[in-house]
Amino acid sequence: MLRVFESAGVLDMIQKEKISILASSVSTGKKDWAFLKNLDEAIGALKKSHNPEIFLTDFALTKDRKSVVQKPQDEYKNLNFHIVASDAYHLPFKSAFFKVLYERLGALYHAADEDITKKTGGKLTREMVEEYKRVIAPGGKIIIDWINSRVPVSTAEEITDATKEDIEKFFWRHGI
Repeated sequence: MLRVFESAGVLDMIQKEKISILASSVSTGKKDWAFLKNLDEAIGALKKSHNPEIFLTDFALTKDRKSVVQKPQDEYKNLNFHIVASDAYHLPFKSAFFKVLYERLGALYHAADEDITKKTGGKLTREMVEEYKRVIAPGGKIIIDWINSRVPVSTAEEITDATKEDIEKFFWRHGI
């Protein structure tokens, strides 16, 4: 994922200005901490950089109505974290707030699954993508980590078995 951030120009952005990054649909955040630790170290290695604000979101709550996202256990010197409980259809941020949004194919997976199950023609997936586009600043980046490089061709259950071309066809079929 760090290579994706590098090739997308995110590290260059961090060198030029202080940016906000949204990590959407992170569940507990456990899968994201290793990547964020690598990002923290990469930023530390830059000669001049700005410490980005990282907002981790997920809609899942604990029994006492707090976010399931867990705070990092490691020390991060170059990243400032905020944990926000929210769903990806209604992000509680101003329009054009983030320079970067990345998702590990959590919320989009569930939206696609519900679209297929309820035969909505991709309505929920389109709504989520529109919400992502709303919170991204002009010139910003939306990065979706497909994890196993596969997304649904016809059913969300096949999410781990698709190719990049299948991903494009899937979203194209749903008008995205």
